[in-house]
Order: sequence, then C-alpha cells, then structure tokens
Amino acid sequence: MLDICVKLAKKSDGEGFRDVLYQTWLDTYPNTEAGITIEDIKDFFDRIKKERACKGVKKIESGEVRLVAKQGDKVVGVCRLVISEEINKLQSLYVLPEYQGQKIGWRLWQEAQKYFNPQKDIFLGVAEYNKKAQTFYQKLGFVFTGKRIINERFVFKSGAQLIELEMIKQA
Repeated sequence: MLDICVKLAKKSDGEGFRDVLYQTWLDTYPNTEAGITIEDIKDFFDRIKKERACKGVKKIESGEVRLVAKQGDKVVGVCRLVISEEINKLQSLYVLPEYQGQKIGWRLWQEAQKYFNPQKDIFLGVAEYNKKAQTFYQKLGFVFTGKRIINERFVFKSGAQLIELEMIKQA
C-alpha cells in the first residue's frame, strides 16, 4: 500500500497539480473515434499556459476547493470542486496513470465529500467515451442524467470536440 496523503492544495502544489492534469489528459483523451489527437491535447494545454501568462496566475475562485494526493512531495492525484448556493460540482478528479487502480481516486473522493453541502445533489461531466471513469463514478453512486454537455472550451485545434455526459449523485 502506498503512503499517500490527501489534503487541501497549497500554492506550492500548483505545478504538480497542472502536471497531473497534463499527464492524465495525454493518457485519457486522445481518441481516434472522436478525432482527438495527442497534438490537440498538447495545443490545448499550450493555449491555457498562454492565457494564464496574459492574465497572470489564476487565483482559486471563491467557492472552489482543490485537493491533492501526494506521495512524499510528489502530487499524484488532484481533485477540484465548485461549490455554490446553486450547485455542488465535482469539476475534476485525476490520478497519474501509473498510480491508478490504487484507491487514490477513491481517497480524493472521500475527502471531497467533506466540502459539499450534503443537502444538495453533486454533478459532474465525464467524456462520453471514457468508460473507465464512468465505471468509477458509478461505483461512487453517480448515475447518468441523459444530458450531453457541449463546452466550446473543449473544441480542439483539429476541430474535434470533447463531449461530456452529465452524471449526478443525489443528496
């Protein structure tokens, strides 16, 4: 069993947080059927870096919670929540590919639940072709709502688009 610590992210975890996102996106989202390439993912992250460079370092928004799973000083998993009067949203939950299957995602989820309003449903979006993540979320009690989420932000350089399916865990 790995010695993993799950806690609120600190400013010093920013680079590790971004690295987990980048590595997991490269591993997860290129998809021949959807027309999404590795180059699309690399370009997407390059655009984000440029946007942040122009706007300055992105601050954590009010109502946003970021969690990290760390092995020693290395960030191996991340989770981002958006919490407001209207919604509980699991915005992202990623674990480095070489650390998947070791209950790190489950541990991030356990910690995340402490921040959600227990009186409200929890929503998330998952890539329609990401069966592995869909199965994971179903094991956590999420079900599909039948809604497809089309976000203009996820239209890639090639013209391909990442389409998500909405899932809900009822309060």
